[in-house]
Amino acid sequence: MKILCLALFLQSSVQLQCEPRQVQATIGGSFTLTCQYDTGPFLFSQKYWCLGESRNTCEILTDTDGFTKEGLKGRIVIHDAHRRGLFVIMRDLQFADTGKYWVGINKMYADVMTKISITVSEVAVSKPRVSFLSPSSETCWGQSLTLRCRSELGTNVRYTWRKAEGSRDVTLQGATDLRLHCGIVGDGERYYCVASNSVSTERSRPVSAQLLRPAGEDCVYILAMDGEPQYDCWHRLRTTTVPSLETTPTTEEDRGSASLSTPVNHSGGVNASMREWPGVPVWYEALRWLLLASLLAALCLARSCSPGPAPRVRGTRTSS
Repeated sequence: MKILCLALFLQSSVQLQCEPRQVQATIGGSFTLTCQYDTGPFLFSQKYWCLGESRNTCEILTDTDGFTKEGLKGRIVIHDAHRRGLFVIMRDLQFADTGKYWVGINKMYADVMTKISITVSEVAVSKPRVSFLSPSSETCWGQSLTLRCRSELGTNVRYTWRKAEGSRDVTLQGATDLRLHCGIVGDGERYYCVASNSVSTERSRPVSAQLLRPAGEDCVYILAMDGEPQYDCWHRLRTTTVPSLETTPTTEEDRGSASLSTPVNHSGGVNASMREWPGVPVWYEALRWLLLASLLAALCLARSCSPGPAPRVRGTRTSS
């Protein structure tokens, strides 16, 4: 019996050969199986593609007579090019497509069949990149900043944010975005993102935090990534220093009452009144000039239309 089975196997392997016999594919991908067969006796025989561990009980998914199982149309194609070969194509692969398949040729008494193994796995994740969702310089003014983690490659990717604390790492949250603000940022802390799925794990470059001024003192902090352009908050630190107040010269009498002159703020004096008077509006100036021009025009018109002195009439002078 074993000899008979071996003979049938050898005969099948000669009459039908397919490559590759082991298919490694990723979810959403596709593959093409190329087979060569003995065209002498099987040129016009039915060929088929079936799924199952056993050649005797496998389920036919598609064949060269036009049959395709419901739900698989467009995803599975078998094409008999005769002397150029037999081709099986599977597209849009899913995890459920993993299994044992058979390429078969219909033959009386015993079909000619070749076994194919297919394994569908996740697409490995690529190294994730971290980006800022708003201008990074907003941290100079104590504003919160959201970091986003993304991998260009990978299927069913899970993202996790972690913070490095000395020799150990602390998991912060499982999400693509991490919102940092003055209340949680510490000087010298490093944050990074981990992207993973069932086949691979990758981590991003770290984001370093530098706390220049704590939250209780008008918070200023900086976030920097290795290899990326960095910024500073010098303009913020310079503009937020306490403004110098105007001082009035002190006399000897003043020095007698106090060892140091006290800065006097004149913001409530002349400067305040000047700030309260914002100036004459433009429309008001325009109206004044328009009225003046109208007045001058009226005067000129009146002068040109007024009657002149009465002309002298020649006549006889009467004697008194």
